[in-house]
Amino acid sequence: MSIAEMIGKENIAKGRYWRLPWSLVLGCTRCSPGCDHCWALAMEKRFGGREDDFMPGQFHPGEVRVHPERLDIPLKRKKPTVWAIWNDLFHKDVPWRFVDDALAIMGCCESPDMRKHIFLVLTKRSQRMLNHARHRQENCMVWPPNVWAGVTVCNQSEADEKIPIMLQIPAAVRWVSIEPMLGPMDIKKYLCSHANCEDWGLCHGNHRNLCAQNGMISWVVLGGETGLGARPMHPDWVRSVRDQCQAAGVPFFFKGMLLDKKKKTLYLDGRTHLEVPNAIQGQGSSEGKKQRA
Repeated sequence: MSIAEMIGKENIAKGRYWRLPWSLVLGCTRCSPGCDHCWALAMEKRFGGREDDFMPGQFHPGEVRVHPERLDIPLKRKKPTVWAIWNDLFHKDVPWRFVDDALAIMGCCESPDMRKHIFLVLTKRSQRMLNHARHRQENCMVWPPNVWAGVTVCNQSEADEKIPIMLQIPAAVRWVSIEPMLGPMDIKKYLCSHANCEDWGLCHGNHRNLCAQNGMISWVVLGGETGLGARPMHPDWVRSVRDQCQAAGVPFFFKGMLLDKKKKTLYLDGRTHLEVPNAIQGQGSSEGKKQRA
């Protein structure tokens, strides 16, 4: 089954690159300029003192809480699915034991005995993700091939700081989410491309797999702020990243931006850009082709 089928074309058409959320962590704290208008923090402020409907009880803004009772949710779903992990699994207040338990469940979903799922693990805290990956290696635990390691950045300085760290994660697919995009960005040197391969001879005909081994980005997701007080994003910033991805043959997924501070659009230059890696279930890596909804 293709990744697009696992997400669902109806979801992709809405600018969503996952089918179901897996809410393992409640709460977060600011660690980036991109957090200023965070939807999760806004919900905490709006519903301060209340938690969600799944686990009644007092919850205080700034608190981070894990949900071990939800760990088995993917095991109950038979249909191969792309899951988005909520919130940041690598927040400093999330115990490593809980992260290990979550990754163990994800790894079970890659086993031939189970229905295969893909898990999108996205963090703003790439150094903690790398520290945990090294912890796993030291304890003879592999990074599950169906767990795609991603990092969120919002400007050039964050990209240059966090992407090189994330690219050291031993994941089959490494990706970046530029959201909210707060300025122009040049990420060419981090993209999977012939020009960035170490060995042109080995690269020819199979450059995507080699770049995955050498630690390059295999997918880029990009979006602007769309909530109350959203900061502007210039279309030329988006065009530049789109063109960088196209030149490198890297799938580019544009989640959209605001028009006139009111209406959201998924269109750029008269069309959508909703590309996802063309990895096939069970392969655990991007093949360099792209799928469009």
